[in-house]
Amino acid sequence: MNQPVIIIGMHRSGTSLLTNILSKLGVFIGNDIDENYESLFFVKLNEWAMFQAGATWDNPYNMNFLNEFFISEISEVFIKHTKKRLIKKYHSNFRALSLSGKIWAWKDPRNTFTLPVWQKIYDNAKIIHIYRNPVDVALSLQNREYIFQDLKGSKTNTGIKRNFYEKHLIFKRIYSQSIRITNIEEGVKLWQQYTEKAFTYKQNIMHIQYENMLENPLKIITEVSDFIGLKFNTENLEKVVENIKSDRKYAFLNEGNLEYYKKILNNNELAKKLLYDKIIH
Repeated sequence: MNQPVIIIGMHRSGTSLLTNILSKLGVFIGNDIDENYESLFFVKLNEWAMFQAGATWDNPYNMNFLNEFFISEISEVFIKHTKKRLIKKYHSNFRALSLSGKIWAWKDPRNTFTLPVWQKIYDNAKIIHIYRNPVDVALSLQNREYIFQDLKGSKTNTGIKRNFYEKHLIFKRIYSQSIRITNIEEGVKLWQQYTEKAFTYKQNIMHIQYENMLENPLKIITEVSDFIGLKFNTENLEKVVENIKSDRKYAFLNEGNLEYYKKILNNNELAKKLLYDKIIH
């Protein structure tokens, strides 16, 4: 079976945009994708693995201590599920996909921490890591959280589903997606956890800066395509990226509070290493 492409990176860092572009260029990303272009099958496996380690997407600290025993045991579970359920969940005819040699991929920010398990299964997988400036990430997370909390009257938040989840103590967040990310500085700390982890991987990995992709989409996507062995029509690529807006690359500059954001960037060593401290003069 041909090896997959695994997309990693912090939440709200451009993973959805990148995955959408690759999908339009012919990469298969699953039949069960949600609005964020994430395969529900792979998300569920990643969530389960993180739970086994006592971690969650917004508190991934324990995933830094994966050992050979944990990786081996979790990989065996993953293998069982991919063999039995991948055909139905991810692709209706996975055998045909494998035989065709078509490039297949999945995107999930949690891959950033479960990657050692996936690399044990797919030892030659191509890894793409996309990262973005921490302030825009933190603000986007905060905004998403407030929108979630404001969804009054929905079945999930106040209706039948919520009552069911409360009554049976279902392990599903119904009041908040993450209390942590309502605090901008905590959102930046979470960004640092993901981004530092992603840069520890050295095998078959390509790192992409989100802002560079917005500024030079043709160049960056061409480089990505070369990396994963994707052949595409140049005219088609131009159509796919024509609506990408480069003015979104540092959206927080229009938010005000620049002195506060400047302080955050100047006090974060990883942000400085990635030259994000140079954004505000």
